[in-house]
Amino acid sequence: MVRFFTLGRWVPDTYEQPVRSYTLLFLGLRSRPVGWPIFVSSAQAFHFVVSPALIPLLKTYFNMVCLRIAVIAAMLLLAPVSKAAHFSGASITYECLGANQYMIYLDLYMDCSGSPLTPQSIDFTNSCGLSFSLNGLYPPALTEEVSQLCSSQAANSTCNGGTQPGFMHHQFAVQVFLAPCDFWTISWDICCRNNMQNIVGTPGTYVSATLDNANFACDDSPQFGNSGIPYVCVGEQVQYNPGATDPNGNTMVFSLAG
Repeated sequence: MVRFFTLGRWVPDTYEQPVRSYTLLFLGLRSRPVGWPIFVSSAQAFHFVVSPALIPLLKTYFNMVCLRIAVIAAMLLLAPVSKAAHFSGASITYECLGANQYMIYLDLYMDCSGSPLTPQSIDFTNSCGLSFSLNGLYPPALTEEVSQLCSSQAANSTCNGGTQPGFMHHQFAVQVFLAPCDFWTISWDICCRNNMQNIVGTPGTYVSATLDNANFACDDSPQFGNSGIPYVCVGEQVQYNPGATDPNGNTMVFSLAG
């Protein structure tokens, strides 16, 4: 009788053979004891032909392999996503190129002690019923270190393999056509913040820019001149100027969002 093994149990087949054979159907596994004959019968099935005397040993071996795979899979599913926890800040700005063409800039600030930068996405939606995303943006057009360290300690930042806190600024630039509409929203988001931030109850990061290219002429967004990550002391007043300017001379209004 032929039996098929699938993730910890033996399933009887419906036909007879003089020799017992077993097929392992699990994730294309290629592990086997040395000396056991094996050939591939399908992309994810491996067929073993053994003598009946080896059946108990074969079952024990398969059970051990599948238990190990189940433990590894559980660890991978439960492991936290570390790459998202090291974003320290972000902004989106845009520049009008004419004929409804825009250069979109996504600026990201990352803690160098975390995981490396991965491809990013920018989402576009408007009040006229259109939405789309630009995915897989990589590599950035600009990468620079913006660690807030004295010049004598710059070489010792985590960006350079040292222990002093270090931060990198990555800027993505992409040109896109935006059909005329009275309200465009250009946004980026990530699940987590940098561990050094003390904003409780808001683990995610979301930034956006808005645009009306139906009622106004070709216009640029405000620009931010300060690319540093500010440090503040607990219990002390702080003044922070992001260096915002509007290239078109429009009035700017500032507010804090909690």
